[in-house]
Amino acid sequence: MSDLERKYGYLWDGSDEGWILLRAPESPGGYCVFNKRRMALLHVESSDLNTQLCERMREAGCEILEDQPKGPEVQVQRR
Repeated sequence: MSDLERKYGYLWDGSDEGWILLRAPESPGGYCVFNKRRMALLHVESSDLNTQLCERMREAGCEILEDQPKGPEVQVQRR
């Protein structure tokens, strides 16, 4: 298992539900990592890491949304 899988596998393996990709052309990788259940955006400071996470989530078949879902104010989670 890779370091990426160990640290971030919860984003695509279903163990922590709700993680999706939100289209964001200005972001590295073209997406933001977002939890639609908690209305939380995962802030990833590293451009390379964000790109890797987005690629891995796409490979795993994670849902992709064009626009932020309607709901309460978005919370930011830093990693």
